[in-house]
Amino acid sequence: MCKILGKEFQEYLPVVIGPLMKTASIKPEVALLDTQDMENISEDDGWEFVNLGDQQSFSIKTAGLEEKATACQMLVCYAKELKR
Repeated sequence: MCKILGKEFQEYLPVVIGPLMKTASIKPEVALLDTQDMENISEDDGWEFVNLGDQQSFSIKTAGLEEKATACQMLVCYAKELKR
């Protein structure tokens, strides 16, 4: 919408910027898990894992990261379009 409306989009900023900033500032869920803990969490739940050895894995919930990335991309788009 911002690209289509250009400068006219500014009147909608008060409505969209609050939720957008909240989403952009989401802290991702991360965990350091041992082998037993990993059995309770699956990748289907939106978690990605990196093995740190035989006994531990680092995990991060990617769904929140995707939302955060989209919000950041939208902020960049707004900044570029509205500075013109």
